[in-house]
Amino acid sequence: DEEISTADRLAMAIGADITVAPVKESKVIEIGYMSENPVLAKLVANTVAQAYMDEILEMKMATSSQAIKWMSAKAEEERQKLALSEKKLQEYMRDQNIVTIEDRVAIIPQKLAEFSSQLGQAETRRKELENLYNQLRAAGGVEGREAISVVASNPAVQAIRSQIIQQEQQIAELSRKFGAKHPAMIKALGERDTLREKKRLEIERVMISVKHDYELAQANEQNLREMLADTKNEALTSNEKFVQYGLLKREVETNKFLYEALLAKLKEQNITEQNQSVNVWVVEEAKTPEQPAKPNKKRNLMLGLVLGLFGGVGLAFFIEYLDDTVKTPEEVEERFQVPVLGVVGRFTGKEADENVVAVLEDPASGVSESYKGLRTALLLASADHPPRVIQVSSMLPGEGKTTTAVNLAVSMAQSGKRVLLIDADMRKPRLHKVFGLANNHGLSSWLAGVEAGEIVQNGPENLQIVTAGPAPPNPSELLTSERLAELVAAWREKVDVVIFDSPPVIAVTDPLLVGKVADGTILVTRAGETTNEALEKGLKHLRDVSGRVLGLVLNGVDASKGGYAYFYGNYGYYGEKKG
Repeated sequence: DEEISTADRLAMAIGADITVAPVKESKVIEIGYMSENPVLAKLVANTVAQAYMDEILEMKMATSSQAIKWMSAKAEEERQKLALSEKKLQEYMRDQNIVTIEDRVAIIPQKLAEFSSQLGQAETRRKELENLYNQLRAAGGVEGREAISVVASNPAVQAIRSQIIQQEQQIAELSRKFGAKHPAMIKALGERDTLREKKRLEIERVMISVKHDYELAQANEQNLREMLADTKNEALTSNEKFVQYGLLKREVETNKFLYEALLAKLKEQNITEQNQSVNVWVVEEAKTPEQPAKPNKKRNLMLGLVLGLFGGVGLAFFIEYLDDTVKTPEEVEERFQVPVLGVVGRFTGKEADENVVAVLEDPASGVSESYKGLRTALLLASADHPPRVIQVSSMLPGEGKTTTAVNLAVSMAQSGKRVLLIDADMRKPRLHKVFGLANNHGLSSWLAGVEAGEIVQNGPENLQIVTAGPAPPNPSELLTSERLAELVAAWREKVDVVIFDSPPVIAVTDPLLVGKVADGTILVTRAGETTNEALEKGLKHLRDVSGRVLGLVLNGVDASKGGYAYFYGNYGYYGEKKG
């Protein structure tokens, strides 16, 4: 027991390091053994191959002996079955007179086919006469039955009908000469009535003839059905006997085939047992290794470099795939079918102050030129009828809509247009901070009706400003009043352009109300931050209320990095900006 236990432990320890792998597109397998001792590795690999061949030979010998034993017993069993089945077949053929049944089975199908054909014709004939008879019965009167083809085509009926027509012509001639009580007239009418009665009797005779034909067709059809049923019963009885004969005959043939096959296989197995061989041979014996198989430092280093390179590239593509923000004007226009009116660069240096009006502070900067380009694009978009009342909004807070509204208004004023800039964001107003104006009265006080005086304050050249005024408890309700439309109508006559700085579209409903009095809305988005989902939702909100979208402004573009970055600043609307 101690030696067996030790041998088993050694076998398990060696077997854990043995590897067997097939060579692709071949019937060759490689046997390997990993050990610190190269001589032991060679010995184990060669020994495993030899042990495998010995085991296969033993298995073949054991299998062959077992097969011969089983087939011998099975052959004797099949011989007994064959003898019994042959005896049953002979007895059945003698008892059932199988020779006579074979002749009848050959004739019956012809009779079945003939009776089926005759029955089909009889059934068709019966249905035709039945339909004709039913039509005659349903007609009800002489006039109705006379219209049916079988009556109308009857020679006797046709002859009587001609006589009636001639008699009616004679009556018509006599009526012109004599009165209704004239003997000639009375005679003519009597003859016509006699002809009509004769026609009625002839039609009745036709109907009786059709009825007799119908009843005869019924009887003929029933007779053929009975003959067909009798023939089918006869066929079933004969077939049952013949089927049983076929089953017994096939059983004999099957048993005979199995018995002969087993005898042949048994002879073949006896010959095979005497000449067993193993179809396995060693293609190449294991040799003593000259150097360790692992670790392969050069391969591991190259593998690490390749995996790192492809992993980094794949991660970059994955991050780009997950980024669902707006990035380029081309992408936005293609996806949403809305024009991009302007692209504004990222504010840097002095421009990064959120209260700086870039067009005033640094008119030669790239950002200032972007807003001037926005002004030009807006005017050229509708050269014949440029929008005079414009709303500037965004999807969410912190996307630069107030800065866009301020710089657009200043750039338009610098071009010589009279501009009115209105702060419609009564929740978080900013225009009074940007221009350093008082905010004790403004749009909210005007809409509420508590301010009847002047609410307009002067800004830079050609620019007038209406601040938001004191924060009301119900900004949306104020914007639904008629006073907003009256204010816009009044200032259409005084200035060239009215610009509303409205809250974000998704955050509140205020811009949807302002959009009803405006000629169109400019939506400000931020590259790398505004998501496509948010932009789609904002556009849907405006379109649901029939608001016109003039175009988009792509804000916060970082051209220096060849991509898009966050626009500097934090409006602080309705919640904290994500850091």
